[in-house]
Amino acid sequence: MSGVRFARHYAPGMARRGWGRIVFVSSESALNIPKEMIHYGMTKTAQLAIARGMAMELAGTGVTVNALLPGPTHTETTDRLRAERARAAGITVAEIEADFFRDFRPTSLLRRFTSADEGGGAGRLSLQRGRVRHVRCGDAGRWRRGQPDHVAALPPPWCALIRICDLV
Repeated sequence: MSGVRFARHYAPGMARRGWGRIVFVSSESALNIPKEMIHYGMTKTAQLAIARGMAMELAGTGVTVNALLPGPTHTETTDRLRAERARAAGITVAEIEADFFRDFRPTSLLRRFTSADEGGGAGRLSLQRGRVRHVRCGDAGRWRRGQPDHVAALPPPWCALIRICDLV
């Protein structure tokens, strides 16, 4: 709810100025709800609904509202968990990852975990090439409203940047 509160706090000022960008960082789990994390998928689906609703509410004001949908990402925690599971099962981490995508994320296009080091896949590339930071948060993004963007991953510093871009 913090994203909603943050957006609702700043949206009126953006609307008065006739310009603003609000970008929610959701997850591809919003569209492909993981059976082992229904609670997580539900919250990410809610973010899409909120983004769409706010986009409708702010239509015509010069403020756009959109959502990013990063996918499975290497983190210290997920790497540790996969290593522990692999040890317990007597198989390799690569086998654990292959099983994960076969059994839990069969619709994944990458079929692998992305990493922050590769620039968050499409996430940082998008920031560098303008798909997220400039198209989403710049003037060129004025035509996009209430639409989710699938990105491979977003490393934590970029998530924070995108969450607050142009809100203040």
